[in-house]
Amino acid sequence: MSTAEQRRAENIARNEAFLKNLGLDADKAKIESELLIKQVKRVKKEKKKSTEALLPTRRSSRLTVVSEKNDIEINKKNKSKDNNDNEDDEDNDDKIYYDREPEEKQELDENEYEAFKILQKWRLKTCRELNIEPYKVFQDKTLARIVRRRRNNNEWAAKKKNNNILIEDLLSIWGVGASKVSENGFAIQLIDLINESEYSSIIENYLQESRKKSIIIS
Repeated sequence: MSTAEQRRAENIARNEAFLKNLGLDADKAKIESELLIKQVKRVKKEKKKSTEALLPTRRSSRLTVVSEKNDIEINKKNKSKDNNDNEDDEDNDDKIYYDREPEEKQELDENEYEAFKILQKWRLKTCRELNIEPYKVFQDKTLARIVRRRRNNNEWAAKKKNNNILIEDLLSIWGVGASKVSENGFAIQLIDLINESEYSSIIENYLQESRKKSIIIS
């Protein structure tokens, strides 16, 4: 026996004696080791089952198809409802309230807007002549309200009215102050454009077309 083999035999004998002193022998230690391994495996298996129980169960392909079909139907209904709501909103946006004074030119109908553009061109010409900003003459809101007021009542600020009543009519418009109804003020110039200029009949024709849609006397 070589020296290495002798040492190995001595180590084995020493280990066996050590185990024997502890009340264990090699076979018993092997059995207990195997039992320990089995116990560890059992714990791992139970833990795996517990984890799987928390995971969602697998659905059959038939149930999946039915569920997806129901989801599609629900989405179609919701989309249809949204489209109807949008159409209602668009209808409300397109509606013209002739009994209200507009806050902006977008609230005028197409015929009123054509009349508004004539007043707008007059304002631009006046601004260029005087080298001033448009709002210093009249804001869009004021021009839009003048158009709507005349559209709703063709007697408003008419030529045949006496001067005091005409001035009262003009002063009732937002954005028209005392300086603008003074002699040759911007409001007087503008009402002359509406009443006594080459554009008078054109403006009145546009407003008359608008009146056919809804007649409101104010």
